[in-house]
Amino acid sequence: YYMTIGDIVDYSDMKEEYKARLWSYEQLISIDRLKKYQMSNEPVHDYEIAEDFGLPVNVVVDAIRMFFIKDII
Repeated sequence: YYMTIGDIVDYSDMKEEYKARLWSYEQLISIDRLKKYQMSNEPVHDYEIAEDFGLPVNVVVDAIRMFFIKDII
């Protein structure tokens, strides 16, 4: 909605979809708070992080994957 123009539901333009998802993940998940989990010596499950952010587990897992790919965390 904020990052793309037109209908990207059919995934014909994955570059636009990727850009929109990255933007939305950055809006929903604080990188600084996520890094605290990364720096922790205690094991943390994905559902615990999702609960902390108030998001579904699959959204948090997808966001973490994308942040790793972009070398954000």
